[in-house]
Amino acid sequence: MNKLSLDKSCRIKGGSGFPEIYQGDKDGIYPFIKVSDMSLAGNSKYIQYANNYVDESLVRKLALTIFPKNTVVFAKVGAAVYLNKRRMLIKETIIDNNMMGLIPEDIDPEFLYQFMLDIDLAYFVQPGALPSINQEIVSGIEYPGFEIKEQQKIAKILTTVDSLIEKTEALIEKYQAIKQGMMHDLFTRGIDTNGQLRPSHTDAPHLYKQTELGWIPKEWGAKTLGDVAVKIQDGTHFSPQTTEGEYLYLTSKNIRFGYLDLENIERISIAEHNSIYTRCDVKYGDLLLTKDGANTGNAALNTIKEPFSMLSSVAFIRLDGVSAHADFLLHYLLSLIGQKRMKDQMSGNAITRLTLTKINNFLVLQPPGSEQRLIADRLNSIKIKIESEEDYAQKLMANKKGLMQDLLTGKVRLKVD
Repeated sequence: MNKLSLDKSCRIKGGSGFPEIYQGDKDGIYPFIKVSDMSLAGNSKYIQYANNYVDESLVRKLALTIFPKNTVVFAKVGAAVYLNKRRMLIKETIIDNNMMGLIPEDIDPEFLYQFMLDIDLAYFVQPGALPSINQEIVSGIEYPGFEIKEQQKIAKILTTVDSLIEKTEALIEKYQAIKQGMMHDLFTRGIDTNGQLRPSHTDAPHLYKQTELGWIPKEWGAKTLGDVAVKIQDGTHFSPQTTEGEYLYLTSKNIRFGYLDLENIERISIAEHNSIYTRCDVKYGDLLLTKDGANTGNAALNTIKEPFSMLSSVAFIRLDGVSAHADFLLHYLLSLIGQKRMKDQMSGNAITRLTLTKINNFLVLQPPGSEQRLIADRLNSIKIKIESEEDYAQKLMANKKGLMQDLLTGKVRLKVD
């Protein structure tokens, strides 16, 4: 199959300099897009944000280039060239001089967008103090010389998958918003004996009492983690020699926001594990909390059934499962309320850190054990929905990647009527 270079099917132009003295106008006709606006555009292929607009007179005065609808744009200078944040413009737009635009002429615009999305522009970056991609190199990038009808059919298939991904991501955002609302209600009102949310404090003040955590249902308590936990302990303060040993060795990098990440987990020897585990005997079902470093405040349930060791940047919290439930406490610590209170505990420290003393003295809500279970079950149900949609989105992305490798390279050809 013949290959064509981009300069045979596109006009390739760099953006315009736009002095700051003219920036800030909200009433112009043409949006002025900067690289920073592209980074705010989420997963949509369209640039959605512009902080500056330009009118006709300013376009003429500054001799600005107006890029037409369906131009494919990307960063050509600076660290953003590595981000691959390419987005198709949906209206006539002006872009800054750190960006480049491909104006389709003899190529389907959507096919061009999908083709460029599959290109790793970092491969074309010129060496130097400031990463950059020059127009000459972009001009020479080659693509399979499909006829327009085949380009359109390929684009339609990939766009259909894009649409499914966007709908799935929108559903995930919806469920996450629902979850945040549920957490606020459940951690301030709880569930009454009829299985319903209690009336709010405003509507039924007689059902609530004032505590250090604010107004909470009368049946609840406000206790320290040290009071409700069976055991709280952090890992070793002496870094062991990581090897190809038999025992897993968790650090703060393995504790994510609500789950364990074991992709890059290290291992240590039996002797070093035994030395650590004697003091820090973490067990299945314990709550793991990051207490040092940039990830401080991350928490997850321990889903590892085999014994393992931890660094001091992680602590475990063991609850009895009757008067205090680990999954209830996990949801509370990851809620906006819990995260804010942990951040308050860390304020004023030069190093982000939660000491064992602060963890033991950390106040938490203490509903009756049966109510904790009900609250955790409701939050787990929405969590499962979110995780299911996230898994589906990942599968769609993997499927699209495979389709791109097959269709955009010509490995698989499509019949065109």
